[in-house]
Parts: sequence; structure tokens; C-alpha cells
Amino acid sequence: MDNKQTEKTPKTAAKSFMTVGPTLHYSHKNVQRCWLLAVLAFAVSCLFWSKIQTGSFWTFDFAAVTSPKLWRLGQAAITGVSIFEYPWQILVLGMLMGILGIVPVLISQLMSSRYSLPFILAVAFLANLPAFAISLLLSCVAVACRPLRFRSRFIAIALCTAPQLAFWGYFGGAIGVEPIKWGFSFTPWICAWLVGLAIAGLVLGIGHFTRYRPGLVWMFTSLVLLTTVVVFEVKIGFDELDYQLYVAKNNPEQVSEFHDHSITEALDKTITNPAVIKYLAGFFYPAEPIPLRAELKREIQIQLSQDRWPSWFVATDELKYQAKRQWLFEQYDLFISRRAKSRRMPIALYYKALLREYSPDVKAIEQKEELHFYSDYPYERSREIWYQLYRDFGGSPESLEARWRIAKHWAGQGKFEQADKLLAQAQTMIGERSQTKAQRHIDTKTQSDTLFGPFRPPADSAMTAFKLAELQRKLNQLRSLI
Repeated sequence: MDNKQTEKTPKTAAKSFMTVGPTLHYSHKNVQRCWLLAVLAFAVSCLFWSKIQTGSFWTFDFAAVTSPKLWRLGQAAITGVSIFEYPWQILVLGMLMGILGIVPVLISQLMSSRYSLPFILAVAFLANLPAFAISLLLSCVAVACRPLRFRSRFIAIALCTAPQLAFWGYFGGAIGVEPIKWGFSFTPWICAWLVGLAIAGLVLGIGHFTRYRPGLVWMFTSLVLLTTVVVFEVKIGFDELDYQLYVAKNNPEQVSEFHDHSITEALDKTITNPAVIKYLAGFFYPAEPIPLRAELKREIQIQLSQDRWPSWFVATDELKYQAKRQWLFEQYDLFISRRAKSRRMPIALYYKALLREYSPDVKAIEQKEELHFYSDYPYERSREIWYQLYRDFGGSPESLEARWRIAKHWAGQGKFEQADKLLAQAQTMIGERSQTKAQRHIDTKTQSDTLFGPFRPPADSAMTAFKLAELQRKLNQLRSLI
């Protein structure tokens, strides 16, 4: 009897540990089409993330995969377009990261984990976030596991985003900032979690009534991406992004290569270098150290007046300013060529003209063995840029500097009346600008005492209050001489 009962009991196959989602029950061709659309929308989201971080749509570097900076997500909040200067960037980063953090998990739950692999690879290689891709892989595997297939798909997704939350919590803080800024640097990732849950809730909520037909994921991904792009363009702008990447962070006055540097150590290495000694011996240089040093310094002065080091000089990295100057010119030209109508053009032209004015002080080489740059004398090589700044952006604060330099040039040519008129205009404009600066300083000081003190708008000009005061002195001095 027992044997007969056993024979009648049907044998059931063991259920697999990894499950298949409800969307795969529909027509395979339609599922594949919607999945490809989701991959495309997600890939564009990854590329847009790269764009707002680096200025380029794809910057993945295979050699830098193990770099610690790829793990530190917090720097994304303060580099490029900083959230403390552009608060709308919190929402932009939040919506983008919300897409990156939830869409692969949705695909894994509604289809299967293998369908989420292209999304994870896109995060690693297109968005240049390989570390975050690891947390996504864990989430996608977890949400497709049978033990985590709850009756409520939303609760399952919320629980399976734990790896992303752990990543945001551990690596999401900015480094090297004040404690209050460190706390605020997590706001984009909090926003990302909320946006991700909102996307998941809408997809799963609508999907519950449509029996999880394919198409919802790519539609909501595209909708959120489009909203993100619109918010970024309207509230921040791609011209402002380029300004921050190519101009604002490249103020020549803050570039270390153009600060004062001693050449004593490099000169000592040069004099004691056997190859250099052998080379100099063929040109009848003095053999004694003191006369040799004096002669070499004179040669350095001659060569630096032509903006180069002697071929025998063993220059340290901090003294190789020529390469840095060329790189800065390339950055300015990138912005100028792309954003000719940007309101930031005067600053780019000002920095470019100022950098072209920078000249080594050859007297400091002889007197103090120091590389020092000066830029208070208008040279012919930069005159065209100053004229462009004055002609095309005559109402900008940077044009005040252009007026002074042009007036100095005209005075040297004997055009005293024209120079005096230009100086009078500059003095009037400086007075108005100084009053505006003073009022803004009061407003900023009042805001700094509040909780939102770290959030300050970016400077609208390169002309600080100190520069305006110094320029006022130069204008008065030149006008008195005229």
C-alpha cells in the first residue's frame, strides 16, 4: 500500500536559486527591443555623468582602475560644478545617480540578473565608476535570488539597495573640506536614494496593473534623464561647466609654477653634474666654482629673457613653467572657442592676457637666485587680447585692467588725451564696482553666519576687492603722470 502511494506522488524539480522575472513571460522580440532601449537610455545617462564631471563624454582610463580617486565618490560633489556654488547640482547629481543606482536592479528583478550585466559594465566603463559598479553587481545578484523574492517587489528592491547605500555612506563624503561641508557633500547621494526609490515605485506600481509588460524601465529612465538635462542646462548651463573646468580652476595667479621659486638647488646640481662640467669645459667657462656660478647665472638671465632655460641647466619640475604655460593657453582656448558668447568670456580673456604678460624677472636670478615673474608691464604680445577684452566686453570688471594697460601703451606713444579719457572712464567704473562689492560682502557675511553659510554663488568676476584697490592706485598714478 505504501509503495503504491509513493508511486502516485509526483516528483517536482528543485527550484533554482536564481529566479526569472515576470517581464520575460512576454514576447521575446518585444522584451529584447525594450531592453535595448533601456540599455541605450542608461548608457546616455552614464555618458552624461562623465560629461558633467570631466567635460568629456568618455574618459575611462584602464591604467587608473585601481586609483583611490575612483572610489571617492564625494569629490564628484565639489569638483567641476561644485554643489556649494551651484546648489541645483545636488538635484542633478541625485537624479543621475538615482538612475545609475536603481535601473540595473530593476532590470535584474523584472527580467534576470544576466540582463543587468550591460548596465553594470556601462557604469564601470562609461560613467567611470568601477567601484560603484561592484556594489551594483551585489544588488543585482541579491534581488534575483529566490530568498529575496518577497511578495512586495518594492520592499525587495529597497532592501537590495543596501550595497549602494553602504557605498554612498562610506565613500560619498568629500575629502579636505570643513566638517559642515563634509556633511552637505552627502546630500546628492541622499537625493539619489530617494530618486531611485521613486523610479522603482513608479515602475513597479504601474507594472502591477499592466502585469509588468516591458517598456516601463526605459520610459522612466529616459524621462528622468531628460529632466536632469533640462534642469542642468536651465539652472547651471554647459557654458558654466566649461568655465569651471577650463578657466576658473586655472587662474594663473594661483598656479604654483608661476610663484617664486629658488633656483639655488637646481644650480648646485648643475654645477656638480659631471656631464654638465664636461660640456661647459669645451666653452671656456671658469673652472673655479664662484666665477663659474656667476657666469652661469648671466647665461641663465640671457636665456630666460627669451623665455627658455639653457640646455645645460638641470631644471627641477617646479621650474618648468613653459609646459604649464602652454597647457593653460590650451585650456583657455578650449573655452574661448566653444563659448564665445558666454558671460564668462571676459574672465577667460583676462587670464589669457595676464598669463601672456608673465615674464621672468632676470634681475632676481642674479640678486636672489630666484625665479620670479612680473606682469605689470604691458607687452606687445598681449596687446591684442587686451584690446579684444576692451572692445567686446567693455562693461565687464576685467575691462578695467584692459583700459589701464591700453592707456599706458597710448601714453607711451604720446596719445595723452586718449589715454587720460580712458583712465577717467576706468576710475568712474571702479567707484561703482567697489560699492557693489562692498554691499555683496555685507550680504555674504550675513549669510555665512547661518546653517547654509557654505553655499555661496561663484564669483562673477576675477577682479577682487584687493585687485580693484590696487588698480585704482595704478590709475591715479598714471593719470598724475599724464
